[in-house]
Amino acid sequence: MHTPIKHLAAGAALAAAALASAPASAIVIFGGTYSQDFNTLANSPGDSVKSWSDDSTLAGWFSVNGSNQSSYVVEDPAINGNFAINVKMSLGVVGNSDRALTNTSNGSGAKPGVELRMVNGTGSSINGLALDYVAEQWFRSDTGAVHFSYSINGGTFTNVALLDAFTPQASSGTRIAIDGNLAANQVAKSDIFSLSTSWGVGDTLVARWSFDNASSLAIGLGIDDLVISAANVGSSVPEPGSLALLGFGLLGLGWGRRKNAA
Repeated sequence: MHTPIKHLAAGAALAAAALASAPASAIVIFGGTYSQDFNTLANSPGDSVKSWSDDSTLAGWFSVNGSNQSSYVVEDPAINGNFAINVKMSLGVVGNSDRALTNTSNGSGAKPGVELRMVNGTGSSINGLALDYVAEQWFRSDTGAVHFSYSINGGTFTNVALLDAFTPQASSGTRIAIDGNLAANQVAKSDIFSLSTSWGVGDTLVARWSFDNASSLAIGLGIDDLVISAANVGSSVPEPGSLALLGFGLLGLGWGRRKNAA
């Protein structure tokens, strides 16, 4: 009866250690579930430039490649001719707090993106994740995509193809504003996947979304409504049912041996 308590205490100690040793560049401590709707991003005035600070504007979020690393734009979809490229953007209707995040691409060079860095503070190793998010398209200009990948403790990034999203609206050849809040302009992505290596307590996982398109006509494809959950957390505490089955098995083994000895 005391074993589960001992294991829980050990898990709490490991989680506390993860909090204490978390690197300054990853202040999000993952406790089993994380969600982000990006609604704290600025939403007005349209086409205004706002200050961006990695790990501060959105805790745990960082800009990848692109230009203008210290700023982001409140994009006004009604202004078709002023859509910047290779910059971070707060996508949505001007004045509406429902936002999406992107780092626009011009179709050449390193793919710009955004990434979330989290430290495992659950007290147990994590072997799999469940991830859901919505890709929203705010401009119809060219075919494009957002690609998802992850890395643990600075290792090689692993792509999860089932979480890649492609522009739901066909290319028009010119930049046309569309409403990314409409279902027709969204792609919901969801997957439960095993990690290529165990995400240990105190280790850092980086979840990255890279934006790509075929030409210099930047696409307004952003991410929204993100939810990440641990799908397979290792535990050294057996379930009560497992303990009961083990007990019955040992009893049966003992009974069989006594019969054979008789």
